Amino acid sequence: TPSYAIKTIEEQEEYLKSLKSINIDDELEKHNLVSVWNELFNLNKITESKIRSLNSEKNSLESDIKKHLLKLSQYKTQKETTEDSKCHACGQLIDSSEHSHVLDDINEKIKDVQEHMNSTDLRLKTVLQEISELEVIDIGTKPDTHYSTLSEAYQHLSLVKGIEEKLEALKSETWPLNQTLEDLISEYMGISDIELHE
Repeated sequence: TPSYAIKTIEEQEEYLKSLKSINIDDELEKHNLVSVWNELFNLNKITESKIRSLNSEKNSLESDIKKHLLKLSQYKTQKETTEDSKCHACGQLIDSSEHSHVLDDINEKIKDVQEHMNSTDLRLKTVLQEISELEVIDIGTKPDTHYSTLSEAYQHLSLVKGIEEKLEALKSETWPLNQTLEDLISEYMGISDIELHE
């Protein structure tokens, strides 16, 4: 019946109005921004993890360098003592045949520690350079959206289009009925006017 069609049209128009109160163009743009924000967020997480790992390595390398410096200092003290033909451990005089062997041994230890320290220092410089090149990007807060997903936002568009098409169809179906009813009323009013004038 026409009243049912009009009620459906009114309900559909009200629903369409509520859907159109959401600026879907802004919503779609926000979802694009959310997508970019999520990518940057994930990149930041990877970067933060790498920075933590490099800082841990940096701390370990710095600790190793301190240990190497301590050993180097000890070996240099031993070398000075040994160069005076004294045993570096007990301070007693050592004979010349042993002196040369002990001194060579200490010089070898100094050389090994310096090589380890140089390679550790080189790695430390590389780690510090890598840390300085990494940056966590300030991405601000995640954009607020009406719909949870981009798919839901596109469903909104489809729903609006579907309701508009349905309303157009309903209005075109009820329009002849409304026109006919108006014609009947007009004719009745015309007859009434004619009867009254006669």
